[in-house]
Amino acid sequence: MFLIYLLAAILIVLLVIFLLYRMEIRKLQKQIQFLSENQSNKELTSSLRFRELRELQSLLNKLIRYRKQERENFLRRDHELKETISNISHDIRTPLTSLAGYFQLLERSSDPAQREKYNAIIEGRIRELRDLLENFFDYIKLEDERYQLTEEQVELIALLKTSILSFKKKFEEAPIQLRLNLPTEPIQLPGNHMAFQRIFNNLIENAILHGKSLIEIETRDLDSEIELIFINDALDLRELEIEKVFNRFYKADRARSANSSGLGLTIVKSLTVKMGGEVKAETCKDRFILKLLFRK
Repeated sequence: MFLIYLLAAILIVLLVIFLLYRMEIRKLQKQIQFLSENQSNKELTSSLRFRELRELQSLLNKLIRYRKQERENFLRRDHELKETISNISHDIRTPLTSLAGYFQLLERSSDPAQREKYNAIIEGRIRELRDLLENFFDYIKLEDERYQLTEEQVELIALLKTSILSFKKKFEEAPIQLRLNLPTEPIQLPGNHMAFQRIFNNLIENAILHGKSLIEIETRDLDSEIELIFINDALDLRELEIEKVFNRFYKADRARSANSSGLGLTIVKSLTVKMGGEVKAETCKDRFILKLLFRK
């Protein structure tokens, strides 16, 4: 008889546990249904302390947090995409409008000197437009986390001198004095040829755009690393927010940066990091300094 009572008691306890489980699962179902239909910061709660239910609740809450984070990332990327498109449209519209005007002037003019002048201006606007588009395309590629650079051996000094030479005309037009402190022997670094070329071009372009009269470029051998330093004097560094110079579309001087995408230094940082390097910006008196570190 005792055994029968014991079995009956066990069955009752098991039945109660089963009913509590069902109630708790239904409660979790209702919470999940609510969270799937509404934007909420709530997480699943459970009044029972059974280990299995607590583990299930914990796993579901992890999924909920992951889903929430994914949604926030999606909304952030969507906002950034819309902002990027807006900035691209604005920055491209300016040289396009200018081009249209100078093409009209070119068509109406019969004076050879005037036509030559308009042709030179049109060529310059086309180069500006090409540079803007190249920066935009580079930025879009670098925003993709799956995008990887092919590693190869790069002869740093020769590549840097090639980039400098391509800006010869701009240095003369500015006019800006160039001061170099580079080693005579070659420096081989692991990296990507096109990435280094884009870095150098963007840094030189930035220095010419914002510089006043002098650009200095030098390298330092730091045993296991090579440091590249780009320095330019500037008209007024008081408006410069040094912590924002690598932010996309940041322009310290809107008037002088009218033909800049505001992506030059953003791309420099992204490419440098992808090649395992570091980059930082600082100011000293009237000088803007960019320092890049690359492993040998």
